[in-house]
Amino acid sequence: MKEHIKNYIEWLKQKILITQIGEWYEITSPFLDYHNDQIQIYAKIDNDNIVLTDNGNTLNELELLGVSIDRNEKKRNEFNVILKRFGIKHENGQLLAYANKNNFPEVMHCFIQAILCVFTMKTDNE
Repeated sequence: MKEHIKNYIEWLKQKILITQIGEWYEITSPFLDYHNDQIQIYAKIDNDNIVLTDNGNTLNELELLGVSIDRNEKKRNEFNVILKRFGIKHENGQLLAYANKNNFPEVMHCFIQAILCVFTMKTDNE
C-alpha cells in the first residue's frame, strides 16, 4: 500500500501547476469542477502567512447554475455548514482560507474539499 500512496503523491506533484502572477500564485489542481475544468486557487505569501482564495470563481459558477446563496436561506445555510466544516471564510464573494508554512498542506486540502463540496449543491429549482 505504501507504494500506491507514493504513486498517488507523485501523480499530484506532476499534475499541480503553479504560475506566479505578480505577488500571487495561481495553483491549478488536478481536481475537477462540474465542468471538468481543473480547480484553480490563488495564493499569496506574506512572511509566514499564506492566504488562499478562489477569486470568486466558485460562487460565480454556482450563480450560473441557478444556485444563489444570497436569495435562498436553505442554500445559504447549506453553504455556511460546508464552510464551517472545512474552516473556510466567505468575504466579498470569495472563498478564503488562511494558513502558515506548518499547516499549509492541510489548509490547501480542506480548501479544495470545500470547493468540491460547494459544487455539489443542487439548483434552487430542485
